[in-house]
Amino acid sequence: MAKQGLLNEKQNRVRLLESNIIIDKNLPKYRILEKVNENANKNNNFTNNYLILSSSDETNTNVTSLSYDTLREYFIEKSDNSVTDFNLNISEKMRDIINKTSFNGNRWSGQSNPLAFGQSIGEKDTLINAVKNWFKRNKKNKEEKETNDKFDVVKFFSDVKSLSEEESNKYRDRITEYVNCIGYTEQTGQVALKEKLFEKLVINKYESILYSKGMYKALSEELLVKLAKNSPKALSLDYIANFVRTIPLDVIKKKIEADKLEVFDNYVILHYDPEGISYASTNKEKEKEVRKAKDPILFGVISGSDKLYYIDDWVDEYCDLTFDKCVEQLGKDVIEKSYIKEKI
Repeated sequence: MAKQGLLNEKQNRVRLLESNIIIDKNLPKYRILEKVNENANKNNNFTNNYLILSSSDETNTNVTSLSYDTLREYFIEKSDNSVTDFNLNISEKMRDIINKTSFNGNRWSGQSNPLAFGQSIGEKDTLINAVKNWFKRNKKNKEEKETNDKFDVVKFFSDVKSLSEEESNKYRDRITEYVNCIGYTEQTGQVALKEKLFEKLVINKYESILYSKGMYKALSEELLVKLAKNSPKALSLDYIANFVRTIPLDVIKKKIEADKLEVFDNYVILHYDPEGISYASTNKEKEKEVRKAKDPILFGVISGSDKLYYIDDWVDEYCDLTFDKCVEQLGKDVIEKSYIKEKI
């Protein structure tokens, strides 16, 4: 079977990003989420607490500025609103978004199960008592549903434990305007705008964490398509799990540090593909690359995002594809449009 190229048949999408990316469930992010979900099930806890992307059980004393209470007070001071303005009413579209996000799975629905009219009535129950009990249960279930229909935006953006105090301030400053905008849409009743902002909720939290850590370099799918078409050599993009050559130790260490942020859903490697179609290489050059080629740029990927987030790169005598090389080919002004900016 012939090897598929980086781009799809229409040459307008990156094949790997064209469908949902493969989630690496072995990453710490998912092992911790599984533990959180197990504890929530065990305690029958269906509150908004399970919506938090908790980093770990360890306490970092340097991030008090990101605790729920301090972050809530900060947003109140910045927006002159009460904290209830950040508790969003969930529409059906927003509920569907939550159900599809990797951090939440299918546990959003809660446990409300209103009694059906067709349920049989006990022999000792009179019809009037049965109707009264039904209305009581229905009221209780309605109250529970209303609780489950609330999404605490401040709570969602709090509890990021792997940042220093300086990084926490950068994170908080970046999300401030975004969180306030969502709060305002709740006040004004702009449902369509609220849903639009809600769609990028997870991505914006993750990108804010990356920005606070100085990991702002990224490459959009659009630019990767352009890079592939203009590259003097054929490019390939593969999941790290499918990569069989040695990765330098210093690059591995950076990947492990990135794991601790619990942002990325998988990792990919962009490299020259000696077996791909490239009109700039002779057959002799291709044969040499097949034997000796190394794979230099490591990116993180996030489910729902069309960007590759730069982790590290390396070079050797046979391959010099680096992120700086991409900047040279695309142009600094062009590629910086894909970078994570200070403001959302």
